[in-house]
Amino acid sequence: MPKGTNDKVLAQNRKASHDYTILETIEAGMVLTGTEIKSVRQARINLKDGYVSLKQGEAFLAAFCVFYFVFQWDYLTFAV
Repeated sequence: MPKGTNDKVLAQNRKASHDYTILETIEAGMVLTGTEIKSVRQARINLKDGYVSLKQGEAFLAAFCVFYFVFQWDYLTFAV
């Protein structure tokens, strides 16, 4: 991973590691666009029922939830 990148874990399915024996882990990235990245940065994601299926060498994440981004006016400052 290049220097200066943010490698913070934004979401983790702890229930899966409790309910199942994890034999192998694979680290992967995900491309998010629009407001969903803002929701993920605010930790508004639920991986509890999510799973990954492998098809033709590609991984697909299914049955997970990214909550709506709630715009907050508190962050804005207006110059008068």
